[in-house]
Amino acid sequence: MKKINMFCLVILCTTPFVSARGDKKIEPKKTESKKTDTKKIAAQQKPQKKPELFVVDQIVAIIYGDDVTVIITKSDTEKLNLDGKPRTLPDSIFEQLVYMDALKFKIGADPEAVDRYIAMIMRENKLSQADITAMFRSAGYTFEEGRQQLSVMFAVNTVLDFKVKSRLIVPESKIISFYQEHPVYEEEAFLVERVFVPAADDVSAKEMQETVDRSLKLGKEIPGAEISSSFWVKRSEIAEDKQFLTTMQEGKLSRPEQIKDGFEMFKVLERKPECLVPLEKRYQEISGQLRKPLYDKLFEEYRKSLFDAASIVYY
Repeated sequence: MKKINMFCLVILCTTPFVSARGDKKIEPKKTESKKTDTKKIAAQQKPQKKPELFVVDQIVAIIYGDDVTVIITKSDTEKLNLDGKPRTLPDSIFEQLVYMDALKFKIGADPEAVDRYIAMIMRENKLSQADITAMFRSAGYTFEEGRQQLSVMFAVNTVLDFKVKSRLIVPESKIISFYQEHPVYEEEAFLVERVFVPAADDVSAKEMQETVDRSLKLGKEIPGAEISSSFWVKRSEIAEDKQFLTTMQEGKLSRPEQIKDGFEMFKVLERKPECLVPLEKRYQEISGQLRKPLYDKLFEEYRKSLFDAASIVYY
């Protein structure tokens, strides 16, 4: 197809047509231009509604790491931890900082280990895959997001064990000093046996006492007596109306007390006096008690070091 010069096209459009004989000019027909009524058209056109805009989510913080950048959104902070506890923005940032630290040391949970852990939870609690999915959903995660959160949790715990817990060393001398300065005593306790004797309504307590005395004197068992298994009871656990147990001689029966459907008696088989709890029994407890403030101190130091070294932009 040939290209027509625009200049020639303009001439053709503006020059009157001449017949082949050249005797008559043919003027181009004039057409009446119709005026466009813009107001009428505008009135006919329906106004279009502007689309409504709404926020689906928003960025609240960005953590710039050496090898990775982590974006934390508002919805991330609204999710629960897998233990059901709510999380704050500082919690979310700290978790990501520890996880980034874990990646530096090539610490991460094997996906197969995560699956084995989920399988163990399902087996021990008799749960189905749908139950686990529902548990993740209740915390704000899909199943895959829940698996990933478990992986992060494993890595974070491993780093905290390495960075904090492995440094929790309490000298034995401090444990012994604490034991001596904060003694704990075992409360006085009694090994008791309960005796119940069913009886008719017309038998009085006096008559029952005579029966008991006669049986004991002859060395015979009390007729119809039901003897319970012996049990230990501390002094502070003894009811007000049973305080007589604290002054009874070992091996002696108490006086019969009339109760519903019969009579009740008690025998103290053994008495354990108040005594100092030995160090061996308290060693782990004292060690844990002394480790807690040390853990808090090391934990805060590690937390501060991560935040000081991090590049975080808040929105």
